[in-house]
Amino acid sequence: VYAANNPSSNGATMMSYGARDGQQSVTLGMTRQITPNLRWNMKYGYFQNRDNTSGFHNDFDAQVVTTGLQYRF
Repeated sequence: VYAANNPSSNGATMMSYGARDGQQSVTLGMTRQITPNLRWNMKYGYFQNRDNTSGFHNDFDAQVVTTGLQYRF
């Protein structure tokens, strides 16, 4: 989890006036040994971004699912 109250790096010319942003993410993975030579895996991720420094135009929620099959010979 990432969150920041982000004051401007150039405080003499700009002020943040409570500008805040935040990011959250969760990832999970699972691996299954099917046979001694065959392995399957699956991963899930959820990502959230909140950015009110640009009028909430960069807000998003994303979900990702990946899967893989590995054969060793």
